[in-house]
Amino acid sequence: AGFPWPTSAKGGGSSIELIPPTLINDFGGNWRSSVNPPDTVFIPRNSTGWRFRQTPSEPPAAWKQASFDDSGAEWATGGLPAGFIGGTAFSPPVTFATTLSFGNTADRTRAYYFRKKFNVTTPADLTLNIRRDDGAVVWINNDASPTVLSADAAWAAPYPYTSLAPNATQVGIYHSFAIPASKFVSGENIIAIQVHQSSTTSSDLLLDMDLIIPAPKGGSPGTANTNLAASGSVPP
Repeated sequence: AGFPWPTSAKGGGSSIELIPPTLINDFGGNWRSSVNPPDTVFIPRNSTGWRFRQTPSEPPAAWKQASFDDSGAEWATGGLPAGFIGGTAFSPPVTFATTLSFGNTADRTRAYYFRKKFNVTTPADLTLNIRRDDGAVVWINNDASPTVLSADAAWAAPYPYTSLAPNATQVGIYHSFAIPASKFVSGENIIAIQVHQSSTTSSDLLLDMDLIIPAPKGGSPGTANTNLAASGSVPP
């Protein structure tokens, strides 16, 4: 395949669509590469405006609530990715927007707490993508139980400050979780995330995430190319 056929559709690229389907289907200029729309992003990766707490103790019980006052001295403002590296660098590499303290060398901080408000016009099913080391507990709108639990192995509730997460080995990827529309409200929402170490001598910690509606991928767009199926003609 090549010009005048859409070259971006060659190999692993886009599919192609006849525009419109009434045109002659064996003329390459009548075809176009499908264009996938962008994701709808509520919280992007590398986001700013987080409030975080790294005091080595249990936070106030109301810390997951939107109405909680996080203006106190224990809370600071920062962005993601947040964490630190004391040994081998992460792969892929991470440039921290917020470098956290690991705490006391002999008894390192076990959990770090993050809060961020965001707006939703119309509640919909969203996808959380999270990169974490070691384990993360995610709460949307002060849910009665964790909205998302992200860890590399079984991790039993509850999740107090003293809880140690399973050791993370899959730290180079974003783990994806579907969150139903029922977890969100129209207007202001709050996401609260606690990231736990796997040991009191851990040498690193990491949190980054996004919250999106993934755009459909593929042709026509996002579905099988019905124009192509009906025409029975494909580029040579």
